[in-house]
Amino acid sequence: MKILRIVSAGYEQGGAENGVVLTNALLRKAGHDIKVISSDVDAQHEHFSDYEFAGVPDRGIKKLIWAAFNVDAYRLTKRVLADFKPDVVLLHTMSQPTASVLFLLKKYPTIQFVHGPEIFTKSLLVWYLARKDYKNGKYTKNDLTLLGRAHYLYFKYICGPFYWLGMRNINLFVALSTYTENFLRIEEFLPIKYIPNGARILEHGGPLPERPTLLYAGRLEKFKGVDDLIRAMPAIVQSLPGAKLNIAGDGSYSKELHNLVAQLNLYDSVTFLGHLNKEQIAGQYRNSSVFIMPSTWPETFGKVGIEAMSAGRPVIACDVGGVRDWLEDGKNGFLVAPHHPDQIAARVIELLNDNTLLEEMGNRARITAQKFSIETFSDNIEQLCYEAAKTNIL
Repeated sequence: MKILRIVSAGYEQGGAENGVVLTNALLRKAGHDIKVISSDVDAQHEHFSDYEFAGVPDRGIKKLIWAAFNVDAYRLTKRVLADFKPDVVLLHTMSQPTASVLFLLKKYPTIQFVHGPEIFTKSLLVWYLARKDYKNGKYTKNDLTLLGRAHYLYFKYICGPFYWLGMRNINLFVALSTYTENFLRIEEFLPIKYIPNGARILEHGGPLPERPTLLYAGRLEKFKGVDDLIRAMPAIVQSLPGAKLNIAGDGSYSKELHNLVAQLNLYDSVTFLGHLNKEQIAGQYRNSSVFIMPSTWPETFGKVGIEAMSAGRPVIACDVGGVRDWLEDGKNGFLVAPHHPDQIAARVIELLNDNTLLEEMGNRARITAQKFSIETFSDNIEQLCYEAAKTNIL
């Protein structure tokens, strides 16, 4: 089967791109011909895409036009469709291809995977905007700057209609968590199918490290809540002398986080590891006692949590989005309220002061992770593709 996948970033920027890379390998192993179209943004990273279009400009009049309709994405996709002749098209993140590609897909079975906030997800549009669009980084309409409000209205009333018109060519919307399924139904994106997201299942991490070690892995953005995790560290270190926090990843909020560490005098307790590859991240799971996911935005799933669990490490996460699909409070980890460093600290201290509880939760976490393997996820995608190509009406 010929499968064309379209995604904003051509490198492993986040969970969506990581999922494309991992399932591509499995689908190709199963005999399918896979091609990927992406933008050319962030060329300094190694790209996995087969074809690349020019990304939306950062500024200027051209940005206003291309954010609604990326002309280069339209032209490239039109050419690839004519040359490759896919049996099915899988759409992933859409900020770079924009709605432009949707108007080319009437004759092709098309599946839209919803990985997170997009222009077309009305209830999540506030999470789509940049941090600079907010006065205090609260990601609420009331916190928007004047320019941020203009951006919000532009995306909703200028870009939005292009998506809503083009989406008549989408045969199925795929939700990767029950949270996503619920808001898609409320917003009447039909038909919808829920398939659980998948992640790498790693080998057991082995014995816990002697030094109490917390790990965060992900983008360094305001909405990821890493600042709340850092603010929890003084209380953790006071109760658990020698405790440390490793932070893996990079992003636009990195400078502020470094400054916060300096402000709280946590040089000896917090280490920034920068961007790590898959194997390096796996090593960090093994070297950690507990994984922390302090996101304040509605995570549609949270794949890094599953990876950490598969290594036998319990997870402490904010109770947002689709996290409850895999985290049972008090069973394989703990749920805390977003923006509450005190709750993060209390749960970390409770867990790391009780080795029996830590190991029991880690064992249950590993059992949970097996249900969300990338292999199962790939099999589900393959089945959707067969159904799409066979019926063209999902």
